[in-house]
Amino acid sequence: MESTDPGESQSRVRHEPAPHFSRHSAYSNPGRYADLLADVPRDLASVCAVARNLIAHYWFASGPLPASSNDDINARWLSRILEIDQQRHGKPLQHERAEADRVQGCCRDQVLLAVGILRQHGVPARSRLGFAEYFHGDRRQDHVVAEAWLGGRWVRFDPRLEGPRETLADPHDISTALDSPFLTAAAAWIGHRQHGRSIDDLGVRLPAAEFMGRVCCTSR
Repeated sequence: MESTDPGESQSRVRHEPAPHFSRHSAYSNPGRYADLLADVPRDLASVCAVARNLIAHYWFASGPLPASSNDDINARWLSRILEIDQQRHGKPLQHERAEADRVQGCCRDQVLLAVGILRQHGVPARSRLGFAEYFHGDRRQDHVVAEAWLGGRWVRFDPRLEGPRETLADPHDISTALDSPFLTAAAAWIGHRQHGRSIDDLGVRLPAAEFMGRVCCTSR
């Protein structure tokens, strides 16, 4: 079995990332808010702090988020996320927002913002879908992280986390090995199909009633 996940192995063969990773996609394009992204420092600590400051995870906020902003979760494009934020605050992205006043979203949206900031600076960046073991020790929760091309390699990082966790020493430089605390969906698939790896520990586990409530709340 390879020592790194398929995406990392491919990036080493390529030596340099494909040009499109440093250009905005339709999703990461900030539109008329490009200057707001350009004003954010390009270091990962600053990028991640802004992602957490703008977007409150609707499942894992420290307290209840207002029902009046529940529809935020349907803002799938970065330009729309920034529009909602600026309608509420009209301030630079580094200016602190109260959690209840942030845009409601999830890890995918925090990663989209981080990727958008980096691409605005011309830094190749991309999202990675998979499963993280550093939230619950007995299973890998479905999650999204980001990668940036820095120092000649893809650096994997988690914008949702402010500091280390028990099974994750540095959220700004997560291992890309197959025993990484973050397993990409590609690595999980190949591990299962080619090597018989169990997939029983992958995904979110919620009580049925709670799961149905969350689905009804978030699928509008």
